Amino acid sequence: MKIATLSVKHSAILSMILIALAVFGMFSITTTNLEFIPDIDMPQIFVIAVYPGASAEDVEKDVVEILEDNFVTLPDFKSMDSQSMNSAAMITITFQDGVNPEDQLNEVRNRISQLMPSLPDGLQGEPTAIIGGATMLPIVSFSVESSGDIAALSEYIDDTLRPQLTRIPGVSTISVSGSTEPEVSVHLRMDDLNARGISPLTVYQILSYSNISMPLDTAVSSGRRIDLRFDGRFDSLDEIRNLPVGATDSGEIIRLGDVADVSLEYPGKDYYVTSEGQEIIVVEVSKRADGNTVQITNAVKDILDETVKDTNGAFSYHMIKDDSQLVLSSLKNVIESGILGILIAVLVIFLFLNDARQRLQSDCRFLFPASLRSLS
Repeated sequence: MKIATLSVKHSAILSMILIALAVFGMFSITTTNLEFIPDIDMPQIFVIAVYPGASAEDVEKDVVEILEDNFVTLPDFKSMDSQSMNSAAMITITFQDGVNPEDQLNEVRNRISQLMPSLPDGLQGEPTAIIGGATMLPIVSFSVESSGDIAALSEYIDDTLRPQLTRIPGVSTISVSGSTEPEVSVHLRMDDLNARGISPLTVYQILSYSNISMPLDTAVSSGRRIDLRFDGRFDSLDEIRNLPVGATDSGEIIRLGDVADVSLEYPGKDYYVTSEGQEIIVVEVSKRADGNTVQITNAVKDILDETVKDTNGAFSYHMIKDDSQLVLSSLKNVIESGILGILIAVLVIFLFLNDARQRLQSDCRFLFPASLRSLS
């Protein structure tokens, strides 16, 4: 009752407070990042290991147990959970509350590198350590189609579309599924190799040792320090064909093109993404924690629309997932509920304070003075 009395007596102060709240509310809506799923930083790190061809028991014994025995000594360690499957395993490391997993990520990766000599040789690279969270989920995904072949479309996405998407403020990663990349294929002609007395193993070793880039040393010239580097990477198919692989008795150099066919081929893919029988490519866009879902989605759509115009319709896309629609729909419901709540509150206060009857009596006194009412 005291709050109601204070509000009635000091209506000007109450009006200023309400106006200030409304202004700050509108400011918050326009400046705060709009999210469908808020970013929740769990103090966890996920370690994923791939061991092709191994059973779940072998993965548990040869990989998981070795990693777990070392991870239990991590700083601020709390608990650990692991899942062993055929050819793969995932370990979840949980730290104490309040610990930032970013601070522990490098330590986990360093320990994995140190444990590599103890892990089996058949392991597919080093186990990967990542931080989970809502930001790992894509906010935008779309399929891309083209009138040309899938190889040309893959090249266009990697060289043109991906750089444009990564320049959008707030974008974290761009994932592409269904694309294909060419690779150099070297088919040895065994008859030519045998005629020149060259072993296939020799050709393999020469190719392995030639396509490398490594630092050499530093040199000082005119008071300036220069870093020297050997760059032996191949830039074209002709360089590979001209690679020396042996010599004849007369000293003539035998090149790879003399004993092998070198070409650029597209290898078979492990999986395909198709729509109505047509092979397509799916692109997923994830954001950083400080990214705005609505702004990023609008920027992605603008880039795609501009690409369609630049390619005269040869490039087309179809939206698969769009979190901005869910965010805007939820925001619209919140705003409508808030406005409806305000109107109902004003109506209730207006009726309970009986303000309508008082206004009616006041209007009657103004229209019909006391002298007229006495004559009646």
